[in-house]
Amino acid sequence: MTLAVDTREQILETARDLLQRLTYHAFSYSDISAEVGIRKASIHYHFPTKEDLGVAIVDVYLDEFFTWRANLEANRISPLAKLQAYFEMFGCIATDKICPLGTLSASVAGLPERLQEKLRELIYTHRAWLRETLKLGQECGEIISDQPHVELSALVGSSLLGALQIARATGTREIYDAVVNQLNRTLKA
Repeated sequence: MTLAVDTREQILETARDLLQRLTYHAFSYSDISAEVGIRKASIHYHFPTKEDLGVAIVDVYLDEFFTWRANLEANRISPLAKLQAYFEMFGCIATDKICPLGTLSASVAGLPERLQEKLRELIYTHRAWLRETLKLGQECGEIISDQPHVELSALVGSSLLGALQIARATGTREIYDAVVNQLNRTLKA
């Protein structure tokens, strides 16, 4: 790996961490500079604007989600098992970080336009996966809730985001785990 690529990756990882700990508007290139130990000019070399950096961060989240989804498909697990994996994926950040969807959505009105568009792409990607997974679960009889899969996906996604916000604010997974338990009862009821 070249030094430039390595530096770019360090900047991205640091910015992702700051985004999920502080929110988009609460960190600056100065914060990244201090944490990575480089000059701000080096950050601007890779990401001329903070909007460019924000778009690149969301691209990383999209790539990670596509990889995660492909791994689930390769393992040929059931729709219900996929949903459990989804709950676990978000549960791992429940008390110490803000969900990228949540932190960016909360401040969407103040985000630059390209970043707003990229955020919508991330949201629609998750929603489409949830809808399809719930639909498949209903078709195979694993999910017996008679609610339409489009409504169920809205319930699942919104419930998880809200539970993650409360878990972070309270420093405990109690609410997140309770919401996941209720979602499981709803999906299987």
